[in-house]
Amino acid sequence: MKMIERLFFIILFALTSQNLLAQISAPDLYCIKGDTVRWDLPVVTCGPVQSYNLYYATSYNGPYSLLANITDINQTEYIYSNSPGGILYYYMETVASCGGMTSLSSDTLDNASPLPVSIRNVTVVGNDIDLNWSKGLSPETAAYIVYQGLGGGVVVALDTVSTLNYIDTNKSTSDTSYTYYIVALDRCGGTSIFSEPHSSLLLKGVIDTCQQEIDLSFTNYNGWAGKTQYILLQSIDGGTEIPIDTTMNPGFVLTEILDDVDYCFRIKAMNEDGSLSSFSNKVCLHSKKGKTLHSICIDQIKSESGTNVEKTGIQLTTNDNILLNNILLQRAKDKLTIANSQEQQLEAPFDNFVSIDMDKEVTFYRMISVDACGNRVYSGIFNNLILDARLNLDNTVDINWNALDWEDGNVMGYRVERISANGNAEQLATLSEDVLSYTDHLMVGKDNDTRYCYRVTGTVDLTCNNITHTINVISNEACVEKTAGGYMANAFVQGGSFPEYMPIFYFKESIAAYKMIIFDRYGNKVFQTNNPDKGWDGNFSGQPLPNGVYSYYVHIKSGNGTEQILKGGVTLLR
Repeated sequence: MKMIERLFFIILFALTSQNLLAQISAPDLYCIKGDTVRWDLPVVTCGPVQSYNLYYATSYNGPYSLLANITDINQTEYIYSNSPGGILYYYMETVASCGGMTSLSSDTLDNASPLPVSIRNVTVVGNDIDLNWSKGLSPETAAYIVYQGLGGGVVVALDTVSTLNYIDTNKSTSDTSYTYYIVALDRCGGTSIFSEPHSSLLLKGVIDTCQQEIDLSFTNYNGWAGKTQYILLQSIDGGTEIPIDTTMNPGFVLTEILDDVDYCFRIKAMNEDGSLSSFSNKVCLHSKKGKTLHSICIDQIKSESGTNVEKTGIQLTTNDNILLNNILLQRAKDKLTIANSQEQQLEAPFDNFVSIDMDKEVTFYRMISVDACGNRVYSGIFNNLILDARLNLDNTVDINWNALDWEDGNVMGYRVERISANGNAEQLATLSEDVLSYTDHLMVGKDNDTRYCYRVTGTVDLTCNNITHTINVISNEACVEKTAGGYMANAFVQGGSFPEYMPIFYFKESIAAYKMIIFDRYGNKVFQTNNPDKGWDGNFSGQPLPNGVYSYYVHIKSGNGTEQILKGGVTLLR
């Protein structure tokens, strides 16, 4: 019984299918332009075609009337010359000798422009933008024109396609949001009005290494009716993309980011019922944290030697060996006012080395660096070392200097040096940190130098970043000129131990000008010289003078401008 039922249904299906296949095809009515109806010829194999019937109505639902019986079976166009105007609806049938088979009806078309289409979504795929739209509702729609909006009502046609998809390639998807329109097109060249525009999502992101956060912002998706939901997607170091936030706001801040990590983000937009979605461009950021500057310390001071120190090089050290990009300098006469003193921009440091103009009097200094985050970091306050040297009448030299005062540092002591004319330094004394003076006793006949220069070096132990640096702070060089002078004997024995009568000099090498004159008892000049190496031999014009008392006048001028005049009497003896 089951076999018989199955056979019955197979026969019934075959007869039904044969009947369906035996229907007479209608002309392919593809467009109406104005009052002109156009179609493609049908393919009829069941029998000869006799004519085509063209029907029309003023309403889609009818009633339809026969407009024309077209007997020219090769005709593909009909003009309704007496058209009543307005929107008319048409369809066609084929009349053929096919043994009573039924005729199929063509699509029903109207003479209006194609209906507009709806864009489904516009989504970013790398550097491309993928557009998708719904099929046109008008059966005469044969193709679609894709337009891009340029703003200000200006549009440009990109392409004409017959598909429901278009990819706009090689776009700047990371910089620009793009707007698109779709227009339906029939085979007669009729077009629909523009679809509602859709704009792609644009995501922007910046990393704030100072605040250790990532700031994201995006443009809204434009095109869907109703509310749009936005989902922030994140992947780390190329891992799986996961949603981390669902928001209606066009912005997001990711805080407490990890160090040395690749973060990538996209925005997924969804329409109100969740049936459509669009993706933004991908933004990838690396979260390498910069080192934070929190200390600046003096590591070395390289002073130029000289009477007045004009330039001083300062080597700075920082935590984590961070290189400084800029240095400001403050200076004041005391520590209490330096915080309010003017800030001087120094030349950009090279390898944390800067050069500053040092004052010629005691001054306090402070360095400031401003990092990329605007944080101001200060060095400790420190002062320079100013030396003064004064020559006394007894040819001693009093040397005095100010106390070093370095924040976070301990002054260990001072070293006093005498600098010779050839630049050699002779250490005179090493003194404790509380001694700020020294007296040098010049020795007659020790050397031929006429000028003595002095320098003091202070030693400071400075602790920075738990490391103690020993810094040598060098003063200016202070110089004095030796003062020449002499003593005169009150008697001279001609032919005695001293062949000539002259002063007994001290610091003779410092004499800049000299004069000695001898007078007899009557005031007559019997001898004169400007040579300190030449004395009076007791003669006048080569002839011995008689014993007796003679007067002398001696003028000694030193290189430092000091003058000495010696006057008195000398007894000549034989």
